[in-house]
Amino acid sequence: MLQIEKKIEFKPVTLLDKQLFDEFYKSNDKINSVNDFATIFCWNVTGNTKYALIDNDVLIISTIYMGKKAYYFPISKSKRSLRPYIEMILDIEDYNGHFIAHIEKEDLDGLQDIKGYKLIYDRDYSDYIYLSKDLIELKGKQFHGKKNHLNKFVGSYKYIFRDYQSKDFEQCIELYDLWLKNSGTEKTLEREAIIRALQNIEYLGLKCGVIEIDGRIRAFSVISILPNKKAGNVLFEKADIQYEGIFAAINNFCAKEYLKDVVYVNRQEDMGIEGLRKSKLSYHPVFLLNKYRLICDTD
Repeated sequence: MLQIEKKIEFKPVTLLDKQLFDEFYKSNDKINSVNDFATIFCWNVTGNTKYALIDNDVLIISTIYMGKKAYYFPISKSKRSLRPYIEMILDIEDYNGHFIAHIEKEDLDGLQDIKGYKLIYDRDYSDYIYLSKDLIELKGKQFHGKKNHLNKFVGSYKYIFRDYQSKDFEQCIELYDLWLKNSGTEKTLEREAIIRALQNIEYLGLKCGVIEIDGRIRAFSVISILPNKKAGNVLFEKADIQYEGIFAAINNFCAKEYLKDVVYVNRQEDMGIEGLRKSKLSYHPVFLLNKYRLICDTD
């Protein structure tokens, strides 16, 4: 088998690649959170994310995650069989030093019998999918609590909800630092990812809403509409928890303003964090977009 390095060249992902990536993402109906250049670019904080174009029809993306080479499931514009490309990837990697991620259930066919590898369910990185009308209307008994939190916020504070402006950058980053401190969350690369999003918001075509109270930004949410227009992708959402109901407010306000023209909203994964899982489930996803990994079978 020809090794993949001899056939193609992996290149670093840059802003200039947005059009190329969008062409691939428009070619399918996936609402996976990684079917979005903004997600790929913003989280490429370390610069490890690279891509290759094979046969002018298949896009392969790789990055480094927890010390291992992680490949995204390839995308074909012509919807050709991807099994040969998966085998090409596996052929060049050191055993147990890599995996293929973001494999959806519909992509599992043909991957069950690859010698030396096994498929595992990746619950922690499966996406939460909601109906946009549910997040906008908050109708029914199941959303009664969220509606109460929203009404509490609206009735308690003098606020302004508006589009993000470049002058808000410093306050948004300060708010993130405050959120990190108050939430007790461990520091990650998210701060740098948010900076990349806000500094390139226009080029990436992102939407961002902010809640302002007493002249200060108290909440913000960064949203991308997937290139295929099938869903909105909530990239980042932060708020000052001292304002009761503010998370319910920024969620609802942004849904009304930016997500009314899509059917689905992807609020991404919970990464196995118990509090985050509880929060995402509390908004009653219409389904969980299950993902799988293809990993080395060491048993």
